[in-house]
Amino acid sequence: MTAITTRPDLSAGSYRVWQRNRDVQFRLWRTELIGVVVEPFVVILALGLGLGQFVKLNSGEEYVAFLTPGLLAMFPMFAAVFECAWGSYVRLEMQHTYDAIIATPVSVDDVITGEI
Repeated sequence: MTAITTRPDLSAGSYRVWQRNRDVQFRLWRTELIGVVVEPFVVILALGLGLGQFVKLNSGEEYVAFLTPGLLAMFPMFAAVFECAWGSYVRLEMQHTYDAIIATPVSVDDVITGEI
């Protein structure tokens, strides 16, 4: 059994939706950077150095050295998932961005393709 797939149509409307998201990201990059850069270090300080004083590993390794690689890998993935989930919800329910976009000559398919 073969799957039937179609290539998404990269029309001018989907480009405009992507361009709008790009422009918003360029405008808000400082606040995004705080969450991606500062938050992992605060968590490493709190859990690694604070809680790490009470946790003893069998290997003799310090808890902060054990915890840091996982946290540094987790936070970028968390930021991406959070932006996809919460960002889409905010644009849909609170800001009504999608309602405003659909009121223009852009189709729903263009919005979906531009968001991806």
